[in-house]
Amino acid sequence: MEEKLENINPRLYQKADERKIEADDENEEIADEFDEREIF
Repeated sequence: MEEKLENINPRLYQKADERKIEADDENEEIADEFDEREIF
């Protein structure tokens, strides 16, 4: 049986930097907006 590659040219992305935590991030009374780094 012939072996085939599923993805010869995969897309590689640069790893994102660590998210900086601010005082407002820990305050549960402030509504947070969604950003491009949030995953569901």
